[in-house]
Amino acid sequence: MIQLRQAVVTTMFCASTAMAAQPLWAAQGPDAAMESAMRQQAIERAIAAASTTKRKPASTTTATRKTSPAKKSPARASDKGRQTSAPIPDQVVNGVKWFYIFGSHGKTDYGARPDNLEVFVEVPRSFGAPISLRVFDADIKGKRDEMAGGWNTITRFSVYGAGSKALASYTIGPEAADGTTLEFGPFPLEMGDTQGDNAVFRFEAQGLAGDDNNVFSLDVLPPGVEAYALSPSIRLAEQADETLATAFPRMPGKPEATMEFFPAVPEGSTCVVESNYDVDPDGARLSLISPTGKCYPIKSSGSEAWVSTQVPVLEGEGGRRWIYRMTKVTQRKGNAGFEFKDQSGQPLRIYFTKGAGAPPAPSTAAPKVTPISSCNTFEFDGSRSSDPDGNRLTYTWDFGDGTTTEGVRVPHTFAKAGDYRVTLTVDDGTSTTCCEDKTEQIVHVNTPPKAVFSAPPRACVGAPVSLSAMQSSDTPGEALTYRWDFGDGTVAEGMTASHSYTKGGTYRIKLLADDGQHTACSTNEMVQVILVNSPPVAKAQQTATACAYHGNQPLDVKFSGAGSADPDGNALSYRWDFGDKSQAGEGAQTSHVYQKGGKYTATLTVDDGLGSACSTASAAIPVIANHAPTITLKPISGCANESLSLMAGEGQDPDGDVLTYTWSLGDGETGSGMILKHTYVKNGTYRVRVTADDGSGTACGTATAEATATINAPPSATMLIRAEGGKVYVPPAE
Repeated sequence: MIQLRQAVVTTMFCASTAMAAQPLWAAQGPDAAMESAMRQQAIERAIAAASTTKRKPASTTTATRKTSPAKKSPARASDKGRQTSAPIPDQVVNGVKWFYIFGSHGKTDYGARPDNLEVFVEVPRSFGAPISLRVFDADIKGKRDEMAGGWNTITRFSVYGAGSKALASYTIGPEAADGTTLEFGPFPLEMGDTQGDNAVFRFEAQGLAGDDNNVFSLDVLPPGVEAYALSPSIRLAEQADETLATAFPRMPGKPEATMEFFPAVPEGSTCVVESNYDVDPDGARLSLISPTGKCYPIKSSGSEAWVSTQVPVLEGEGGRRWIYRMTKVTQRKGNAGFEFKDQSGQPLRIYFTKGAGAPPAPSTAAPKVTPISSCNTFEFDGSRSSDPDGNRLTYTWDFGDGTTTEGVRVPHTFAKAGDYRVTLTVDDGTSTTCCEDKTEQIVHVNTPPKAVFSAPPRACVGAPVSLSAMQSSDTPGEALTYRWDFGDGTVAEGMTASHSYTKGGTYRIKLLADDGQHTACSTNEMVQVILVNSPPVAKAQQTATACAYHGNQPLDVKFSGAGSADPDGNALSYRWDFGDKSQAGEGAQTSHVYQKGGKYTATLTVDDGLGSACSTASAAIPVIANHAPTITLKPISGCANESLSLMAGEGQDPDGDVLTYTWSLGDGETGSGMILKHTYVKNGTYRVRVTADDGSGTACGTATAEATATINAPPSATMLIRAEGGKVYVPPAE
């Protein structure tokens, strides 16, 4: 025989000394001391009585426990177990994570039953491998257990094989193993009770004292070993993760959870009697399904009561396992006890696995949900559901908004945003509505956000464009994220943005608002077109002049802006301001007659016609309009070496400009001024030129007059001197 491990227990103490030192409950009321003493004595008597029954643990127990030094356990010294900190078992009995057992004084209106909880482990001898059992959360007190008055329940867990002596046993009270696992075994198959070709082990949970509800989990190893009970007491599945029939745990509220058990109906049975205890109508809906697919609704009992339902066994339905289905309704922490008997009152085995020959049931696959046309309209497709018998299925949809419909594929429009639990129920039509299968799926109906921003219709190259999405909104008010696409290959994020374009052109600014709900309509876009303009270039001649040589001849100036251009290729218009307060001119080339001579500044303005701040450009052209001056010069005569006064004739300038005079005297000398004194040293004829300059610098800014200067030599007198008589006679000068 395999020698099982036995750990040294450092915190174990006898129940008699422990109870005297520290009661397992807090007495209350005026007679607290007396009541406490009476309860203490009752617990000690209960433990002593249990120790003398046929289920008294053998002196060579085969279960041990390990404890943490930080925890205390009111476990009996003669009862040894092995306690570890293992997590919740993975291989729970058919997803029944929680069994329960009340203390010996448990309240029946809470679901307490007078009998113990027994689970049988059935293993073929040919299996060979030993088996083990694990009890998770074996103690009383904790987040799963239910307190009646004070934490006071004592529970004994035992494993039996062949004979009446326990192979292993463990007695436990409050807070000894919360969140830990008690391990029993491994037990060789030779230690089990022989029933045909099988070795059978019996697990028993017994409430020795107290009135609390001890909720625990049972695990049988290795996987694949079958277990059954005759009258189990279970905790109804509360949440999706406590049952194999899960829905969608992310859905609002608690999803519907289903548990299934498999009573074995013997060959030759004519009817089955189901009895359940403390299964309130708001605790669970019950149904029994025969191997031929017939479905019978089972009546639920009330508190502190058993209720029975008789179901016929038809031909071909005996010798097989049926399906007993419990679907959780609304009750929180619901307890349930149940059993089955045949027509003679013989208890039936209730297996936790389906086994061979169990009835088929329709299978409902998760529906395919596809948004169509809008955010709140969807198509629901249940075509992936199937029936093992090939029966025709009916499909009923409950959209969670108060509306229902039928059909394998149906559209539906939700009126408001929100999370809706959509339920698909398929029925194979073979019996009542309890023979059906359901699946549920959350449908998140979202209201799309509204992206709103403002931008100027036009902008200039290089100038920043400021954008704001502050007017965007979402219902309900989910936080929005924003992404900007400026249409030139650059993007940005945030509620506000600023961007400068480097080239002119037409761009589509796109704002994407996202509410983060990851639905088909979680985003919304707004697009606005902006015209980005490059300023034109105005170019004209550098200067412009007009000359009139004769009197009041018109001063006509020609202008050209042909060198102007627009980088964006837009057509330009031209406007000329001539600087003399006259009417403006137009066109790339134009002319203008100035009425007065003078200096002007003409301005060319070109416009690309887009109306932006940079649609125009200007160029200034200095303009000189001039009338030529006039001057005269009279002939000049004189003698050589004689100082002559030269005077220009009356010089005139029609524009009123001050004239300056320069002289060329013909003898290589020059001078300036209106009157000039000059001495010719030689006689002769000279060409004298005088130039009047009005200072305009134009081609018509000067006038020249010429005259002949005749310079004579002075006359010379010749004397004839005759000497007579020794005298010279000189006539007097004339």
